[in-house]
Amino acid sequence: MAMKYNTQEIERIKTMKEHIQFLYEIDLDNCLMTKENWIEELAQCMINPTKYRVMFWKELNEYKKQRR
Repeated sequence: MAMKYNTQEIERIKTMKEHIQFLYEIDLDNCLMTKENWIEELAQCMINPTKYRVMFWKELNEYKKQRR
């Protein structure tokens, strides 16, 4: 199920992937999430994208402060 994206969307996807890798410590090879955990996160995001987006950015900003 491949979707087509324009250049701006592709760049936004790339940036979002980097944020996700950072927040979940994938960049440190320290991610402890299981497949089930990832499915739960995706389900939450799909059910209420606005609420999830607010929570995600809040967590990301707090975590960035901790990792400095």
